[in-house]
Amino acid sequence: MFSNSLILCIAVLFNAIIDIGKIPTEWKQGLIIPIYQGAGKPKDSCQWFSVHQCVRQGGVLSTFLYLVFINDLINDLELNSPNSGVLGVRSSCPSLADDLSFISTSPAQLQRLLDGAYSYSCKWRFKFNASKSCVLTFSAKCNNKKSEFLWYLGQTEVPQKESYNHLGITIHSKCKLSVAISDACKKGKKSYFALSDIGSKYLNPATVSHLYKCVVLPSVFYGCELWSNMTSSDLQQLNTFQHFVCKNALELPKLCRSDISESLLNLQPISAEIDTRKLLFFGRLCRLDYDALPKKNLSHSVDVLYARFVGQAKRNNPSSL
Repeated sequence: MFSNSLILCIAVLFNAIIDIGKIPTEWKQGLIIPIYQGAGKPKDSCQWFSVHQCVRQGGVLSTFLYLVFINDLINDLELNSPNSGVLGVRSSCPSLADDLSFISTSPAQLQRLLDGAYSYSCKWRFKFNASKSCVLTFSAKCNNKKSEFLWYLGQTEVPQKESYNHLGITIHSKCKLSVAISDACKKGKKSYFALSDIGSKYLNPATVSHLYKCVVLPSVFYGCELWSNMTSSDLQQLNTFQHFVCKNALELPKLCRSDISESLLNLQPISAEIDTRKLLFFGRLCRLDYDALPKKNLSHSVDVLYARFVGQAKRNNPSSL
């Protein structure tokens, strides 16, 4: 109740500012605090800078004001794409903060969404960065032909790519996981080598295991709940990464048995760790309210899988009918 009342008050305040045409002076200022630059000495003191439009970064009300600011755009995009959604719920524009994703069933429909977003940005005087945007085309396995349609955001062409890093998760147009897992292993190695104490012979193995589980593994397994079609080569790449970390941290030779090095650090195999995180994610979905869209989508998927299982069982054993 309190959150709804707060949103209503902020919406009224936002509309009042639009009607008056003047932003309060307190909202036009933001504080910059430089940490340390150059040789480790602060070069500049704290200074104020002016914000002439939009919401200032780091403000207490900035998040709520931005939601009010961008809400009309999301509503317009959903109305312009009626064929995209889940279980009758339109979801053509999933968004997180200032990161927008457009979902459409045809190239022309996607162009209409881009035109609508560009018109909204011109109206409210902000700019999209087309250089950080791209188009992913999902099609049947037999269709490997690249689309000849060209998409534009204003006057700038939006390139078409095979993969894109969206919110830290690499998405491939053919739903392949090789690129995502390769990026995950690279992030894991960076996190591992950033911990300078790991690999020291004076460090307790329990401490090494704790640091690896709390710092390195979260960077590797971010989004692993969506890894639904892993191949043997993908799993081998992840196993190679963990075996390297274990042997390097314990200063063991490369020819040492990998399962022994994992057991010394009390680590589960990579496949078991991924399955554990998937089960935890499934449990969170099951505990959601039935009115939640993810819960409805889960129930629908379970019903479809059950119907397929029953149909296949009847085909394999007609006498059971």
